[in-house]
Amino acid sequence: MDAQTVTTIVGIVVGAILVALFPGVLMWYAARPYLSPDARMEPLDPEKFKDFLDATRPTGLWAERHGWHWVGAYAHPAGTIAETHLEVWRSPGLDRFLIAYRHKLKPNAYYTEFMTLFDDANHLDTLTSRDDLLLPDMPGRLFQVFPDMTDLDRLWFHHQEGEHWAARTHALKPRPAGEDFEALWIHGAARVIRGIFAKPLWFLRVWLWYPRTVTLARKPVTSRRGLRPALRIT
Repeated sequence: MDAQTVTTIVGIVVGAILVALFPGVLMWYAARPYLSPDARMEPLDPEKFKDFLDATRPTGLWAERHGWHWVGAYAHPAGTIAETHLEVWRSPGLDRFLIAYRHKLKPNAYYTEFMTLFDDANHLDTLTSRDDLLLPDMPGRLFQVFPDMTDLDRLWFHHQEGEHWAARTHALKPRPAGEDFEALWIHGAARVIRGIFAKPLWFLRVWLWYPRTVTLARKPVTSRRGLRPALRIT
């Protein structure tokens, strides 16, 4: 085997390795700021982020009509390339939230999420961001994604159906309002990221998770296999 052939083979192998690792490296780079001990949540400046707050106004009107209370608008983890902008409302008396958000890397894409906490180990998410399907199933993370759904009544209906399913199959019910949203979000985001990084060869398994963005889109938790609660902490 001559030197040119060896060089070509080595180049192909190295290229294949780089291609295989690229999605995992990209995910690691975007997720790493959430694990920093300095990760913080900061209130959004209403003048600087007027475009975002204007875009989320219809969500706020829906929340107001349904008796939800405004919590605040934030950036997390503030000051990083992975920064997420959020506006948040809370259902009266419960750790149930309505969140309108966008990612700094996708400033023109807006998403909506209903999130219900059952206890410190289990929660339900109903979202419109297909990106969340790139994350693997983990005990306690019960979620369903309806991409690009702009009708909040329909999204809320699906979330309520998910809550009924959690109560019926796992005896999980929304818990009373507890600690402030900032602490819940910071700790919860870090817990999900740590769960991903704890999976063996997670940086290669990203390729296996990618097809989920198609196969699990618009599939409610009532028909999802593999979703299961975690050991309760509280």
